[in-house]
Parts: sequence; C-alpha cells; structure tokens
Amino acid sequence: MAPVACGPLPQVTAHAGETASVTACFNDPNGDALGYALASSNPSVATASLAGGVVNVEAVAPGSATIVLTARDAGGLQGQASFRVVVPNRPPRAHGSIPAQRVEAGGEVVVDLASWFEEPDGESLAFRVVASDAAVAGVALSGARATLAGLAKGVADITATATDPGGLAAVQTFGFEVPNRGPVAVGVIEGQVMERGETRVIDLAPWFDDPDGDPLAYTASSSSPDAVAAAASGAGLRLTALANGRSRVTVTARDPEGLTATQSFGAEAPNRAPRAVGSIPVQAIRTGDTAAVDVSAHFADPDGDPLTYSASSADAGTVSVRVFGATIELKGAREGVAEIAVTAADPGGLSATLSFQAAVSGEEEPPGSFEIEIHFATAMSASQMTAFESARARWMSVLADTELPDMPVPEGVLRCRSYERRVEFVDDLTIFAAVTEIDGVGGTLGQAYFCGLRSASRLPYSGFMEFDAADLNDMEARGILEAVILHEMGHVLGIGSLWDHHQLLRNPSRAAEREVDTHFAGAKAIRAFDEVGGRAYALGAKVPVENKGTRSGSDDSHWRKSVFGNELMNPSVEASMPLSAVTVASLADLGYAVRMDLADAYRLPTAAALLAHRRRAIPLGDDVLRIPIEVRDRNGRVVGVIPP
Repeated sequence: MAPVACGPLPQVTAHAGETASVTACFNDPNGDALGYALASSNPSVATASLAGGVVNVEAVAPGSATIVLTARDAGGLQGQASFRVVVPNRPPRAHGSIPAQRVEAGGEVVVDLASWFEEPDGESLAFRVVASDAAVAGVALSGARATLAGLAKGVADITATATDPGGLAAVQTFGFEVPNRGPVAVGVIEGQVMERGETRVIDLAPWFDDPDGDPLAYTASSSSPDAVAAAASGAGLRLTALANGRSRVTVTARDPEGLTATQSFGAEAPNRAPRAVGSIPVQAIRTGDTAAVDVSAHFADPDGDPLTYSASSADAGTVSVRVFGATIELKGAREGVAEIAVTAADPGGLSATLSFQAAVSGEEEPPGSFEIEIHFATAMSASQMTAFESARARWMSVLADTELPDMPVPEGVLRCRSYERRVEFVDDLTIFAAVTEIDGVGGTLGQAYFCGLRSASRLPYSGFMEFDAADLNDMEARGILEAVILHEMGHVLGIGSLWDHHQLLRNPSRAAEREVDTHFAGAKAIRAFDEVGGRAYALGAKVPVENKGTRSGSDDSHWRKSVFGNELMNPSVEASMPLSAVTVASLADLGYAVRMDLADAYRLPTAAALLAHRRRAIPLGDDVLRIPIEVRDRNGRVVGVIPP
C-alpha cells in the first residue's frame, strides 16, 4: 500500500528573504522505509529543502507558490502532501529626503533616484518625475537618473515616484529653484564733454541687460551736481551742464527683486575761452583828446562768464590807454597811428585778444566850426587814413560857417547800413568809412550815400563811404585816392544825392530812362556856373547834370562830364580834380553856409581840353548807392523813412 500523509500541511506566509519551516509526516501501511522529494510550483517566489522531517521554505520574491512533498516506498508507491507559500508584496519606501535643488538658468543637475528609494523585496523599481512648473524646470529621465534643467527664473516642486512591479509606489517631493540673476552692464558708456548750459539725454537701454528679461528701473547720481546734474527718467539719462567742471556720473540699473548693476563715466563742461566778435573799427581822435571805446560788444564768452578786460598800445607815445571795466579810454598824444590790443579774460584764465587802430590827427577845430567825424569801420593803412583826414579837413573848411544843431541819438547807438557806433549825439556829421568787396577790379571804385536826415533842414547827420578792396591800393598808387575820397564825401554831404530831396533836380533822366536835359536849378549854383564860363551855355538849361538815364548810381548825381570835364563832382576821376565854385555854391543851395573863397580856380574846359580829360579819366562807376533814409526830428526821434 502507498504511503499516506499524516495530515494537511499549513500555508506559509513569509516576506522575501525570510525562511519558514513546516514539519512533514507520512505513514507507510507496510512499514516500509520512505524516500522524499520536494518541488516548488514557482521557484522564483519560493524554494524548499528537507532536513529530517522538516521542510525549510525560503521566500524569494512576492507571489505565491505550492510546495509539493512526495514520499516514495521501496516498491515505488508514493504519497503526496502540499502546502501554499505566500510571499506578500511590500511597497517601496523613501530612503531619506531628496534635498532641494538650485540651478542657474541654463544649467542642469542630475539626481540619482535609486539612492533616494529602497525596495524591501529587492525588486526593480520604475521611476517617474514631474515638475509642477514646466516653464521653470525641464525634466529628462534615464533609468533612475533624473536630469533637471533650469529653464527660467522661478520655483517648482519636483515629484519623484518609484513603483515596484506589483504597482506599489513611494513618492518624494522636493523643491527646485532657478534663482533671479542680476542685471549686467553692456559695454562702457563713453565720457561726455558738454557745453555749459547744454542738456543731453542718453538712452540707457543699450548699456544694460537683464538675463532674465526683467524690466529695469534706473537711477543716476553725479559726484559734482553743481557742475553736471544727472537724473534718470524711464530709460533716459538727462545730463545738464550747469557750470564749468568735471563730474563722475554713476548709473544704477535695478531689477524688480533688487539686484543691480552699475556703470560710471566722466562728464564735464570744460571752460571755453572767450572769443572776439567782429572787429573794432579804427578810432579817430585828435591830439590831446580822449575817446572811450566800449569793447563789451566785441567779445563773447560761450559759458556766460564775466570777462575782465585789459589793453595795451603798441605806441604809447602816440596813443595811451586806460581801462575802466569794459571801456577803453584812448588819449591822443601826437599825430600818428597806434595799434591797440584788447584782451578779454574769463575767471578761468582763458582769453581772447582783438586789435584795432587808433589814428591821431591835428588839433581840434575851433568851437562853432562844421564838424565831420570819420568812423573807420574797417582797418586801413596810415596813408589811407591820412587821405580821409585831408578830405575831411577840406570840406570842413568850406563849410566852417555852417552850424547845425546836434542830433541826439536816444538809443545810444548810431546805425548806418551794417555799421554802428555808440554815441549820444552827432555833431554835425558822422561818416562810416569802410573797405569792402564791391565788384572786383575796375567798375565801381567806391560808393557813398547818407543814412539819416534832419527833419527841419533836410541835411544829413550820418552817412557812409565804401571803397572797393580790389581797387583801393591801385587808386593810392595812381595818386587819385584822395580825389575819390573827396568826391564820395561830397555825395554824403548831399552833392548829387540831396538834389531831388530839395526839389532842385529838373528832368531826371533815371525816371525818363533815356537821355534828357537834366539840370540842377539852384540859383547860387547857376550864378556860379555863369561866372566860371557858363554864361553863354546854350545846350540846355543850367546847371547841366549827367543825363544818360541808364546808370542808377551815376546819372542825375554828377555834373555833366561833357561840360565840366575834370571838375571834382563829374562821374569820373583823374589826378587833378578842382573843387569848383559851382559845387560849393550848390551846397549853399542845399542850405549850408559856405566859404566861396575856398573853391579852386576853375573854368569850364574848351572842347580840346574836354577831349583830353575824356582820355585820361577813369569812370567812378555807380558810386551813389541809394538806400532807405531815416528822418529824425530835433529830439532824435525817427519821424519818417524815405525809400531809395
């Protein structure tokens, strides 16, 4: 008979790695000796071994298995007994706590999850990693290695899950931070050199960057705010140069979390030197007299600094100088010309120098004589100024008995064309003399006119004389300069220029635009014309005036060349040009008191003489330059303007 188990065997429950024992019992009815064999239905879950009557079970892995014990007798008959082995599945568990991770944007960190989980049953674990904010943290998993990438500033929670083959899991959550990065300077802001009073705005945006893309707020400070003020508004840096000096400007860029970057650069408003403005006209003074020249208008300081003036004379024996603030006092010691140098210095010691000429002439005319003041608006040589002085003296002698009321200048500045002179009144006539560009060599040698008339007498108180720079030296070399100056000064007095204003010009050819019998109808001039040989004149009315009708600055303004020849006020010039009684008398017709005895000896030329004069003469060109004329009353008030 076959062996028989003593009874059923109990179920065994053990965890993986544990062992358990079960006592086995078989009876053989024949009393035969028995042999035993063991078998496991799932050796991967549990194995068994037999020692005497004891079955030793070893739990290998979670699951269940059946252990079958077979007893065999000598005759080959067998009996079996079995029992179930259960190995329970235990969940994974955390092994410590995964620390928080801090990674710069663009950086990575690797976390070995196998180190932070354990599986009590020894099974393999599957891992899963999730970031709470995928914009902050990037996650990549390879086996148990989790690579965490910092994508953008911020914080996130990282959840790591370890799952065993039975589906049981353990979870760990840890922090992940991509920290804020501070702004950074981009390049170097260049130093700024500014002018005093200047405001400059610099765009700061290109000079700073925030790696996290945060908006930046700017502040600025200046080490010397009294020199250069600095203020930030938005992304603009406003610099204002308030005074000369240097400053260090510091700009700070701040992100929303308070991190900063700075840049510093130099800013300065350097002291700028004064500069000369225009030129100081030649100053004409007489021996023993003084003249005051206000030079403040001839210098400017670009920084607005107050200027201190000094002056020196190249020939103190001719002209001595003293300085009172911005006024240079000149004292004429002897006849001649001296170069005066004026220097304007600012508080920083920078300076500018301007030189002008002072011309000293002879003694002052006796009281009551007619006064002509020449104001040299441009530089001239001593010989040229002497020629002016000779012409001036000649006309003042002829008009010595004329006494005109002084003309007040309430505004304190006498202006004529582009020229001006600081005066309080004019006695009797001021003429601005200048060398300028007119029309090149030849053509018009000089041009003149008056700028202002007295309302009562209709006689001038100011005028100008301009001479072509291209012709001046040649006129002097030919010996005709003084004659041309005397001629042009006659126009300023009114000869040829005032005739129409006094209704003494008849049949003007310029109005007719053709040749007509233009003549001057002043009774005194007609009488003088008769006395110099014109009594028998039968070619038209007296006194004949240049009458082609086509030359704006010549016709209607001169004695007729074909009758008068080389007389001073004909429209051409030659070496000998007598001042005739006709010209002197014409001034009397205008209202001047004249000295007829000072006229030169003169007779109307013969036909042969006229031909000779025509050959030698040099045309003066259009030398009467008509401009608008101011008319002032006895108080200096402008009461009218006469158009050209």
